[in-house]
Order: sequence, then structure tokens, then C-alpha cells
Amino acid sequence: PRPVLLNRLIEKVIQNIKGKADCKRQFSLNYANPLPEVWADPDKLEQVLTNLIDNAVKYSYEDSTVTISAQPEGADKMRITI
Repeated sequence: PRPVLLNRLIEKVIQNIKGKADCKRQFSLNYANPLPEVWADPDKLEQVLTNLIDNAVKYSYEDSTVTISAQPEGADKMRITI
């Protein structure tokens, strides 16, 4: 694990998903920019976020918006909702 800038990681995942030819969704980001650093394995966290956001894209209506929210919860936790 190491410090990770969560907002940059979320934006990277969204760009990768938007790069797919069949992605027609809009994305809404709901968090303070920048978010505090989180202590995590960046590769595993990216994999988890990719899976969750990709599933939101796959299982939502074509004209819908996928909303990603993040907020600190206390000194050592972060809540991420998709």
C-alpha cells in the first residue's frame, strides 16, 4: 500500500471506460477536488473501481448518468458510492 490520489484514480478509470467504443454514458463526479490521499494498493483499487463503474455502465439505461461520489468519513476512512 502507498498514498493514492483518489480523485485522479477515479478520473483515470472513467477515461479508460469512456475510451470503449460502446460507452454512451455521461458521468457525474460528486466530491471535493482534491480529495485527501488514501492509503491503498493503487492497482487493486483501480481494479475495484473499474469493475464497479463498468458494471454501472453495463447495467444502466443508455441515456443515463453514472454518478460517482466520494467523501471522507473520519480520519482514516473514505466512502465511495457509484
